[in-house]
Amino acid sequence: MNKLLLTCLLGYLCLPLSTTTAKVAESPGADLLHRFAGPTVSPHSGDTHRGGEALSDTFLHVERGRSTVAEHSRSIGTPHEIDGGPWSVSQSNPWTAVCDLVTANWSPIAIGLPTVTCDPETANWILHTEHCKLGSANWKTGFSLVDQYLDPGAGEGLTKLQPSPVTVSAPAFVYAEIRSYQAIDSVEIRFWDHYLGQAVSVAGLHRSFRRPVAGSIFQGNDGARVFTYTSPEFDQVAYLTLSSPLGDAFVDRFILEPGDSIYLSIDLRRGDLLFGGNAAGKFEVQHRIQQANRRVDFLASPSFHLSSKQDPEERRSYFERLSPSLAGFQIKGIQFVTEGEGRSRWMEGQLASDPLGDSGLALLEDYRPFLTDRLYALLRADVIGRQLHRRITLLKNLPLKDSGETARYFGAYFSDPSQWGVPDSTALLSAYFSDFLLEKESMESRLTGESLFDLLGRDYPAPLRDLLMGKFLLGNYRRLPDYEKTVRTALGEVESPYIRESLLHLLTANKKGSPLKPLVTYDREGNRVTLDDFRGTTVLLAFWFPGCMPSRLMHERHLVKVREYFRDRADFELLSVSTDPNYSYWKQYLLEHPSYRFGNVNLFLGGRYSDPFLHYYDIYSYPRLMLVGPGGELIKSVGMPADAAGLIELVDSVLPGLSAENLPKATGSSISTNPKHGLQ
Repeated sequence: MNKLLLTCLLGYLCLPLSTTTAKVAESPGADLLHRFAGPTVSPHSGDTHRGGEALSDTFLHVERGRSTVAEHSRSIGTPHEIDGGPWSVSQSNPWTAVCDLVTANWSPIAIGLPTVTCDPETANWILHTEHCKLGSANWKTGFSLVDQYLDPGAGEGLTKLQPSPVTVSAPAFVYAEIRSYQAIDSVEIRFWDHYLGQAVSVAGLHRSFRRPVAGSIFQGNDGARVFTYTSPEFDQVAYLTLSSPLGDAFVDRFILEPGDSIYLSIDLRRGDLLFGGNAAGKFEVQHRIQQANRRVDFLASPSFHLSSKQDPEERRSYFERLSPSLAGFQIKGIQFVTEGEGRSRWMEGQLASDPLGDSGLALLEDYRPFLTDRLYALLRADVIGRQLHRRITLLKNLPLKDSGETARYFGAYFSDPSQWGVPDSTALLSAYFSDFLLEKESMESRLTGESLFDLLGRDYPAPLRDLLMGKFLLGNYRRLPDYEKTVRTALGEVESPYIRESLLHLLTANKKGSPLKPLVTYDREGNRVTLDDFRGTTVLLAFWFPGCMPSRLMHERHLVKVREYFRDRADFELLSVSTDPNYSYWKQYLLEHPSYRFGNVNLFLGGRYSDPFLHYYDIYSYPRLMLVGPGGELIKSVGMPADAAGLIELVDSVLPGLSAENLPKATGSSISTNPKHGLQ
């Protein structure tokens, strides 16, 4: 796979992206209950999920396509083959398997430790000292470490070591240990009960923070810090990201199923990420698929698309001058692609490779015993969807010599999505395959002139149609010439309650004249500043973060002109609000970049991924502008002008005419001297 290196103008938006053998503690939550399964758990062998140092039986392993669960070094066991993978049954331990509720006779036993089983009448998990008589029970394989929400029949009739799918609403549980040289004092958790894709990352999102605490012999000793998280209940699949406060992701958009229990060991000293618990296999395969994708990107040589006037040798020399000198070592080459026939041949090579040859699909087969049928189908659709989305994006964004050639490639490679074997019910849950479907329909709309909504209504059943409409509108409404009319048109067709709720929120949050939600910020002296401090003033809010080049260009080229134009107006203020999570870094950045200081008021919000104001107004890409009236009412937030002239015209249209009360006492200075806000 080739990387694509394009010469382009800087875009208008910055999208800040979040881009671990250890110990497993004793079951850390009251909701976690033991289910009888290999590896053995007995007074003789010990609990394989005990506190303290992990032995060889702690984690799931995948070895040459065979599912294995390591046997404890002290257990007396006999290996048994289950779907090609050995497990152990302790000869002296009656707790090794699941008792068939239909044929079992329950009787009291005198064992020193209580057992956890399923009540055969109420199907509730209970703690008691009864057990199944070995002579009259039918024993079936089970799976360890599930919670009280799991179907009591999970595992019954299965030949794989896996939890069965949960069809009712249930939360997921996370227990994590973090080891690092510098203590991690906070972990950000992003949980999507409905994930509509990266471009719509706020929809369906629940944000929270956990403060890891010092471990003990039972929970993450040897200097680890530990935390737990129980998600909201969900009934299909959900996505989970765990990251540091600065956005460094430990786990990035991993798929969860209801009732999952996941144990994580995150060792930042060694670069290790390990998994335990009943969801270990499904998390490990997702981690390995992501590693495989990064490896391809790491080793890929870039392609540079030349304009008709560019010389490839001159470009090569230019890139070599920019490269550091490493004793002549060069791991990557560069492919120069010329316009016309050269680009057509390059495009053919990109599109002709088979998505079914992706290494992620081979990894899925290795982990098949640990995946439910639903999750296997979903991960397969995600792998294929990523490949197809990348390719159709290339075809959509790189012009060929004529539209007929583009249409020919589209028809040959993308016109029939059914060839990839992804049913509509799976596409509905797959964020990445549905991304591809939306790009496919969008491109077909452009090639044929048909309405996108008409194509979606013709080609897909109502649930998938609603999803694709929602993805399009939630990801693109700010670019539409009349977003409100388009959203209301879609609401006339959309049936999905969740998509309808999300679209209605767009209209409510961006309604002209609605009171703005509270916004609490801090200036460079640490003073608390809110929008109430600017009552009676028309305010232009500019949200940005350090390092975002479009934000910097917006300030240097446009906002400075707006501030200068209205410098004599006491009834106007420009607030530059940074969402970077590091207050000290923001202050230092302002000192090093004076182009951000031109009479505007610089404020710190932080909480780029967690602040309720940013969440409510769907502010996840930067720069983002909003105009607020003197009474704290919203004037405009969608379709804001992107240049100085348009912004000046907009602000000028809402400011009252000049009068004595809105003229400053002194004129001629473009620097605010309001002592409350400190150095601007």
